[in-house]
Amino acid sequence: MKLIAEAGGTKIDWVIVSEQPNVYFSSTGYNPLQNDSNYLRQILISSFPNNVYANNINEIDYFGTGCASQAGKINVEKALKHYFPNANIINIYSDLTAVGKAIFKHNSGIVGILGTGASIGFYSNDILETPVPSLGYLLGDEGSGAWLGKELLKKTIRKELPDNIILKLFKTYNTSQAQLIKDTYTTKLPAAYLASFVPFILNHIDNKDIKRIIESGFMKYTEHNIVPILEIYKSDEIGICGGVAFSFKDMLLKTISNFTNIKVTVLKTPLEGLL
Repeated sequence: MKLIAEAGGTKIDWVIVSEQPNVYFSSTGYNPLQNDSNYLRQILISSFPNNVYANNINEIDYFGTGCASQAGKINVEKALKHYFPNANIINIYSDLTAVGKAIFKHNSGIVGILGTGASIGFYSNDILETPVPSLGYLLGDEGSGAWLGKELLKKTIRKELPDNIILKLFKTYNTSQAQLIKDTYTTKLPAAYLASFVPFILNHIDNKDIKRIIESGFMKYTEHNIVPILEIYKSDEIGICGGVAFSFKDMLLKTISNFTNIKVTVLKTPLEGLL
């Protein structure tokens, strides 16, 4: 049996491939640069299907956030080896590689992520180059779910949004101004916590203040990611994956078109392309 994982900071999509029909399941997200290998093991313990034996998994392809770094790969590999002792082939790739494999196959193009986090790279026949660094949710990730959520909370706490929007947010998440601040600084998964407010943003997209947050994020993502990489690689296509890119696809495409006429393909997840 082969296990394929497409892992983001908020959610991991898994699929078990064998002679039987594929088995799909999802779990909490994981960033190996923010949590240790034991955290991923606990995720597997709580989410791996009860009707499948972990010992029967002999090959794994794991595509995930934080896996461009050696430290991230080590954490993921340690967890997978522990939970799947008979997996003698474990391949660990960055999430951008998943986009490249899903959209471009053996060709080349610019690849982007706009989900919980944000990143950009150039993919060519299984080789990924990332000259424009991804700075994470503290220093970068413009346009990502974490960035959008952070901007929403800042404007909520500073009372820069209409009163009715602020009250709706408090009611929707059963929270308060003080609780928002506390949760932001105490949660184990801060990026995922911030991104959890994206559904609220989507539901109130008609509000002009909310819309400005989205437009500002996509403008910054384009300016700090797409424009710089286009200056390095003369590509005619970009593939972007992620829940944020997919949910706000029209706004994203409109923003990018203000800077370049490059062809843009947007997918919610690269999993089907990987299969």
